[in-house]
This record gives sequence, structure tokens and C-alpha cells, in this order.
Amino acid sequence: MLLASRAFTAALEVVKERFNFGEGDARGVFIIGTVLGDLHDIGKNLVAHIVAGAGYHVVDLGVNVPPERFVEEARKYEHCAVGLSTLLTTTMPNMEKTVKLLREQCPQIPVIVGGAPVSDSFASRIGANARGEDPRDAVRWLDETFSPA
Repeated sequence: MLLASRAFTAALEVVKERFNFGEGDARGVFIIGTVLGDLHDIGKNLVAHIVAGAGYHVVDLGVNVPPERFVEEARKYEHCAVGLSTLLTTTMPNMEKTVKLLREQCPQIPVIVGGAPVSDSFASRIGANARGEDPRDAVRWLDETFSPA
């Protein structure tokens, strides 16, 4: 899985360079990262690549991202959505803290959460707009979120 993820990342970089997708051409901005305390990135990377392939400008904050960093990045964009990832049950409280801070500082910004331990009930309880089980869920949700009203 790790080798496939790395190969996919390398291939996507070639495609992005070849077609020169710019932020202005994007369907929307999607900020994604793995929450504070979690260093796992395979799932996050797959979501980021699939979302980028669907035409969104992806800002990947990486792993072990503090809540304040998500807020800082979200404030840079007029219209964006945020995706939070975790693989560990021990970092789920940090996901909750991040959603809470986003709700306090940027209440208009939609948030999707995902990762192995994340359930629909947990996502709802912490105030996330949605939970994604796989990259297709993220793309469908972004399509709905960014569709003209």
C-alpha cells in the first residue's frame, strides 16, 4: 500500500506539471491534514490525490497538524473546505479540538472528517459537516458543498 501510494503521488505530480492546473482553474479549495499527534498519511494522501484529480485545489498541511494551523490556512481563502484525518483513536480528541476551533474562528467553513476510528456519530457529535469513509465520499461531499446554490 505504501509503495502504491508513493507511485501514485509521483505519477500525479507528472500529470499536474503536464497539464499545469492552477488554483484559478480549480472547482474549490480543499485543505487537508492529519490531526495533531498522528503521523499516518497514506489515507490522507489518497484522499488528497483523488480530490485533486477531481479538479479541486488541494492544500495538504501534512501530518501532526495543530488545530491552529488548520484555522490559519482556512483564513487565507474566501471559499474553502477542510478535511481532517486520523488513524489513531488516541488522536480523536485532537480532531474534536480542531473542529471546535474551526467552528469558533471560521464558522462558515465546512469540515469533513475521516479515518479508521471515525464514525458518523463521532463526526456529528464533534460538529463536523460530514464523515468520509473513502476518497469518493470526499469528492461527492465537495461537489455538493461547492455546487452553486
